[in-house]
Amino acid sequence: MNNWINRLTNLFLFLAGLVNIILGTYSASQNNSTIALVCLVTGLIFLFASTIDRFESLKGLGIEAKTKQLDQKLVEADKALNYLRSMTEFTGKTLVEIQTKIGRWNGGPSTKELIEFGEEIRKIMTTTGSDEVSIQNVLTPWAKTLCMDLSYKKVEKLRKIINDKIAEIEVQINSISKPISLPNQEYERLLENKRILVTFISSEIDKIYIEPYRVCRRLNILRDYSDEKTNLYPRN
Repeated sequence: MNNWINRLTNLFLFLAGLVNIILGTYSASQNNSTIALVCLVTGLIFLFASTIDRFESLKGLGIEAKTKQLDQKLVEADKALNYLRSMTEFTGKTLVEIQTKIGRWNGGPSTKELIEFGEEIRKIMTTTGSDEVSIQNVLTPWAKTLCMDLSYKKVEKLRKIINDKIAEIEVQINSISKPISLPNQEYERLLENKRILVTFISSEIDKIYIEPYRVCRRLNILRDYSDEKTNLYPRN
């Protein structure tokens, strides 16, 4: 009777796991990353639970082989946990890439949605035992995208102000009588001011595309978010 109940339980767990994986795959294809992540991880857990009794006994062709040492069972269980952890990290990385790349074709998620998504990824990976380095590696594309989103509007406003100032300086330069006799302090001052502004755009503002973390912190954009939120950012 117990064996029959165990078989039914394992069958139910297996089917539940399979259904969750199918739903997770479908949700990922629909760019619903949060639901996809929950379904895929839940499915993996159910599939793992449906085979957990194999560590106690292996049955096939009417032959039952019992494990004889507790140490061996612990080793096998540890391997299974490592496999589950690896699958979680791989799934998390894939969903991060979907959320930050493919999903942006339709305008991308809001800042609030991105932050909640990152929190959920970190929570799940921490629960399954992933170390901080693995978590940061998975969240790096997410953090880059979030920093760019947070920085972009302010950076573009600043770029417009500087470009307007450069245009104003060019008008002043063109108003100087020609030919210009050198040395001409006013002409040289205007050229230097223009050079400084152009250099600032190329050395600072354009860095948002290659160093979004630094630009985001330098503009002090993170001040609007609690320490709990900003701790999600990779430290490298």
